[in-house]
Amino acid sequence: MKIINTANGKILSEVITNHRMSIEEALEAVGIDLSTCDDEGAYCDNDGELFWLEDCEEADTWETIGYEIR
Repeated sequence: MKIINTANGKILSEVITNHRMSIEEALEAVGIDLSTCDDEGAYCDNDGELFWLEDCEEADTWETIGYEIR
């Protein structure tokens, strides 16, 4: 399962699992802390870049609407 930031095409999470996970669970599985956000509701990824949950999608969904994964 890959989680993509659709705002910039960055892969935020890549998790191998034997069951369905929510976007939030997949992000937390790679160490992204979703318990804190800034004043505008942005979270910080593992590289220190800000992102918003509403910009996150599973890679399979993202590929079907025609975006290229980098």
